[in-house]
Amino acid sequence: MANNIHTVILSGGAGSRLWPLSRKSSPKQFIPLLGENNLLQDACLRYKGNDQFQTLTVVSNEEHRFQVAESLRAIGINDAEIILEPFARDTAPAVALAALSLCEKFSDPLMFVVPSDHYMENLEEMFSILSSAHFENNALYTFGIKPRSPESAYGYIEAGEQCSRGIFSVKQFVEKPSVEKAQAYCDAGNFYWNSGFFLFKAKAYLDALKTLQPAVYAQCYKAFQQKTKDLDFIRVGVESFSQSPAISIDYAVMEKASNVKLIPLESLKWSDIGSWNALFDLSEKDESGNLIKGDVFQINTNNSYLRSQTRLLAAVGVDHLIVVETADAILVAHRDHDQDIKKLVSVLKKASRSEVVKNKRRYGPWGRSDCFIESEHFVINRLSYNANAKSSLQVHHHRSEHFVILRGLAKVVVDGVEHQLSQGMSVNVLPKQKHQIFAFGEEPLEILEIQYGEIISPEDVVRLGEN
Repeated sequence: MANNIHTVILSGGAGSRLWPLSRKSSPKQFIPLLGENNLLQDACLRYKGNDQFQTLTVVSNEEHRFQVAESLRAIGINDAEIILEPFARDTAPAVALAALSLCEKFSDPLMFVVPSDHYMENLEEMFSILSSAHFENNALYTFGIKPRSPESAYGYIEAGEQCSRGIFSVKQFVEKPSVEKAQAYCDAGNFYWNSGFFLFKAKAYLDALKTLQPAVYAQCYKAFQQKTKDLDFIRVGVESFSQSPAISIDYAVMEKASNVKLIPLESLKWSDIGSWNALFDLSEKDESGNLIKGDVFQINTNNSYLRSQTRLLAAVGVDHLIVVETADAILVAHRDHDQDIKKLVSVLKKASRSEVVKNKRRYGPWGRSDCFIESEHFVINRLSYNANAKSSLQVHHHRSEHFVILRGLAKVVVDGVEHQLSQGMSVNVLPKQKHQIFAFGEEPLEILEIQYGEIISPEDVVRLGEN
C-alpha cells in the first residue's frame, strides 16, 4: 500500500551567494532562474500533482508572506497551509511548527521535508521509494545524493550498514570538506551529498526535538499554541518564537539522534543552486561556453556567466567570469571565487548598503516591477505583466496610485467599476479603493505606476484575493 505523505516545503533561505539577483527582500526561491516558474513554484508542483502526497505546508518568513501566497495562487494551488515565522530561527524550529500543525489535523502523519530553492530532475527513483518503502515509526530518515564531483560546498553523509532494501545506517555527517577530502569521499563510494530532504513521522521528530533540544521544542510549542489565522496565513506567537534557539535540523537532531537512517538516491539529478557556478552548470551554454541572459553582446569571451536585467552588457576578451547586472548593482567575479560572494555580501551589510536588502526589480506571479525612483512620499515603478496575467484584488489605506498604460491592453477595476485602457490612457486609485489589474491579449502589458501619499510601505498593501 502506498504511503500517505504530507509535504513540508521550507521557504526561509536567503540565497546570498546569488547576489545581486537574490536579496533579503526577494531571495532566490522567488526568482525564475531556470524557466518561467520561480523555484518555490517548481518545488510545489513536484509534489502537488502526485497522489501519494496528501497535503502541502509551506513554512516561510513573515517578510515573504505575500510572495509565497501569490506564487502558489499563480500555479493554481489554493489549499496549501502557509505558516509564518516572525523571525528566522533556522530549520529545526521551522520543521517543528509544521510538525505541530500536522499533528493537530492528522493521526501520526508522515512528513516529507524539502527546501524550496533546489533543482531536481529524474524523480522516479525518489517517488518509488517514498511510495513503496516501509518506514519505521520512530526512525528519522535523511536523503543522500550520489555525488557527481568532489564538491567542497556541500555537506556529506557516510552510509553505514544496510538496514533494509535501499536504507542504511548513518556513520557520520561531514560538514563541507576540502576538495581533497571530497575527492576521497567520492572515491570511497559510500559517501553522499547531504540533500536537506527528510522523512519522518511528525511525532517522532517532535519527540527527538523534545529530548535533544528541549528549549527549541518548548518555545515552538508555546508559539504554536498562540497561533492565529490571518487570511492565507498561520501566525505563531511572536514573543515565544523569538526565544527559541536558532539551529538547523542537522545540528539539532539528525547528527545527535540514535535512530537516524540514510536513503541514498543514485539517479536523482540535484543541485542546491548555492552559487552562480551551480546555476551556470545547470544551464545551456553557447559554442564558446558562455551562459548569456538578457541584453548581452560579447566578442572573444569564453566560459562566462553574463546576465543583464536592465541595460546593455558588453564583454570583450574575458574568460571564466561572472558578470551580473541589475538596476542598482553590478557584480563582477572570477568563477573560481564565486563562494566568496557571501563574504562580499557581509561586507556590504556592515556598510549598511540597502542593495543587499532591497531589489529594484521584484518578481510577482503576474510579472515583474522595476523601480525607477523611491522616496519617502512617492515611488515610480514600471510594471510588466505577463500575457493574460492579473494582480490580486487589493486596497491601500494611506497612499494613492496612478496607472498609465505604456503598452498593451488593460482592464483596471476600481471599486467594482471597470476601466478598459490602452496605450496612453490612465486611471487613478485613491486610498481605501479596492482595485485589480488584468492584462488582455497575447501582448505583454506595461504600466507606469506612480505611488504617492502619507505612507509608502508594503505593509499598506491589503490583499483581498483574486476576485
